[in-house]
Amino acid sequence: MVLELPGGETALVPLVGNTAIDVFFEGAEGVADDDTGNGEDEVDTEIVAFQLSGFHPSLGPVDLGLNSKIPSVGRIEEQANNTPGLLDVDPFAPGDAITFHDMFFRLDLAETGNALTTAGATRLGGVIEHKPPNNGELLTFTPRGVIELINVRNGQPSGIALDRRILALAPRTQNDALPNVVEQLVVETTGGTRTIVPLVGTASIAVYFEGSNVGAASDHDGNGLGEVVAEMTSFDLVGFDPLFGPVTMSLRSDYPSIGVIEEQVSATPGLLDVGPFAGGDANSFFDVFFETELPRMAATLTTVRPTRLAAIFEHLPPESGERLVFAPPQPIELVDATGTATGGLLIKRAVDPAPTVEHDSYPATTMDLLVDIGAGAEFVRVAGSSQVDVFFEGPAEGNATDDDDDGRDEVVQQIVGLALTGTSSQGPIAVTLSATGPSLGLLAEESDATPGLLDVDPFSPGDAVSTFHFDPRIWIGGDSMLLEAPATVTTTIVTKPATDGIFDYHPGSPVMLIDGVTGQPTGMTLRSFRLVLNGLFSDGFEGS
Repeated sequence: MVLELPGGETALVPLVGNTAIDVFFEGAEGVADDDTGNGEDEVDTEIVAFQLSGFHPSLGPVDLGLNSKIPSVGRIEEQANNTPGLLDVDPFAPGDAITFHDMFFRLDLAETGNALTTAGATRLGGVIEHKPPNNGELLTFTPRGVIELINVRNGQPSGIALDRRILALAPRTQNDALPNVVEQLVVETTGGTRTIVPLVGTASIAVYFEGSNVGAASDHDGNGLGEVVAEMTSFDLVGFDPLFGPVTMSLRSDYPSIGVIEEQVSATPGLLDVGPFAGGDANSFFDVFFETELPRMAATLTTVRPTRLAAIFEHLPPESGERLVFAPPQPIELVDATGTATGGLLIKRAVDPAPTVEHDSYPATTMDLLVDIGAGAEFVRVAGSSQVDVFFEGPAEGNATDDDDDGRDEVVQQIVGLALTGTSSQGPIAVTLSATGPSLGLLAEESDATPGLLDVDPFSPGDAVSTFHFDPRIWIGGDSMLLEAPATVTTTIVTKPATDGIFDYHPGSPVMLIDGVTGQPTGMTLRSFRLVLNGLFSDGFEGS
């Protein structure tokens, strides 16, 4: 929907949702007569359900529905009467049909409480090859001039005008699964402390093309550039922060998280000029309604308005280095599920939908534990292998960004594999990764000598601080045990991958080991440990 706002701003408002149309055949399905006497068979129709939702920064959340007081009726008429008595359109008989719907709509703006409409119907029309429409067959309403929207309650002009409507009842959709998504969520606590919460997980994007072929696009807002509507249909990430505890981020269910992908140059009219459809770059955004669950704090956090994640895409689906970023000029208030301010602030969201991943394998990893598992404290050594993934923020290894504005570039990293074994007084002992959450952390350079590049060998000279929120599962004599919370460990490395990464954990008091199945205390405790990733490694690279 294209609107003209007060002041002359043209607003392209993307909307998604569902609709239902009744078709009144004149006998069995497909049966139609020439009731108008023009030689072409036709049938009457009615839009009986129509509920679309979207967002625009100048309007807030937008809901588009039917005006329940007036029916939205229309007609389907074949273009050639090749089969008298039957509507000549698939699946009944081959052919095309002209269709229109005189729609009386209601546009609800949640933030102002206003409901807008037009004085008359908007006639959505088009040519369809199939009933119901499929593969990007568009219905459009393009008046000779803009039409004033009036307030439903008092009939007074709203100052907003309708420029055009474009409706794809069954768009040609490309569904892109993003199996390896990384986010740095930058927040500021009530005490003024700024922290990065690393998150990993999966997401999916639907791109709604405007024709029978994937890649088809049109210029609807008159700026000379083709665009399509896109939607983030899933977003499920998990992480951990020492203050907040486990963190889960997902999409809210009350509004869709939709946006627009618009080519930067229209070199191929009718086609979106971005790979793989045509060469070029595209400005993209998603207005994401998210919620963040913090089980330890029994809280759900969100923002009043969506966060606009924006990027320049060279390819659909996005490829390595194409980051979606929300960086508002001022911090955004975090609110709870009731809309009440929490005192926390959202500083930035930086999402890598397809990060460049370096896979580091450490085949000679050791871990020394001081545990109370029998009559007293016991020293136990386990040895084996581990694997670490590092998620760079560009098309190449080493690309990094300063997302928390502390003057140092950083990247997310994750321990993705751990298999260590040894013996104890209570029998065999093994250490693996817990399945309750990822062992995430950050790798941050100590000085930013080369902005945009992680200043640690081999990318650029320098040292880097390596941190993990390490969540192990400890097996003793066949029983599994967990820490009450992940152990945050830190070391300084001089090269990447680390040739001698030594991570020490010394809590102020012994940490209770809980049963890995029931979650109940076992009576055993962990006093300290040292995890060593030594110099025997192999370096793997993945450009996802």
